[in-house]
Amino acid sequence: MKRVLIPVVLILGIAFVLWTMRQRSIGMNETAETETEAEANAEEGTEPEEELDFSFAVHHKEASPDIIDFVNAILSQEEIGEALGEMEENWKMYLSRQTLPKGRSFAVDKKEGYMRYDVLFPAEEDGTRYSGHTEFRVLDCSDAKKKLVTQNIVELRNGKPFEGQYSGLTFYLYDGDTERMEFEYASNLIDDSYRPEKALVVVHKLPRKGETIECTCHMKSGETEMLYLRWNGRKFDISDN
Repeated sequence: MKRVLIPVVLILGIAFVLWTMRQRSIGMNETAETETEAEANAEEGTEPEEELDFSFAVHHKEASPDIIDFVNAILSQEEIGEALGEMEENWKMYLSRQTLPKGRSFAVDKKEGYMRYDVLFPAEEDGTRYSGHTEFRVLDCSDAKKKLVTQNIVELRNGKPFEGQYSGLTFYLYDGDTERMEFEYASNLIDDSYRPEKALVVVHKLPRKGETIECTCHMKSGETEMLYLRWNGRKFDISDN
């Protein structure tokens, strides 16, 4: 009986020693890998990551920028979308006093900080005709050094509004201290609940004077409802009258 037990005990002891050595080896490898990664991260961390800056400069000749300066800054961006891209070439022609293509026109009111671009495209083969307009309006903020530049695009199909890819409001916030402007989220300025649930299309109209945006809500019933976004210097208050 003793002759049988001794080899078994010996084998189990050797196996235990080998298993222990393997676990230590694995632990040492994992520790070494962890230390290597930590060292690499430390080396990478010697140079702090640069914060992404999505703002862009607003160049102006007068003491403060006007509506033309703001529009120039917005249209100077690399990715402005098809709608503003179509307007950009005609804007350059307008500023240089060239004759615009048929169906294009601009209205600029520097005093009120307002601009509107109207476009009427030739009829499609099936008779469908697209048109629309783009507006910009500069609104004063409670902080006198800042301005809110509001952009509005309205798209029409055979004279009736529809919500296309570029339709609706876009906001830019200008900082006079840095003389730069950046995109401002609508959720920071307007309560999302302002749009009626049963509205098919909401058409906005920027004020040429004043600070209230008119919203015509085309309902599923065929009726229309009016809402008003009243600028208070920080955000828009919503009312139905």
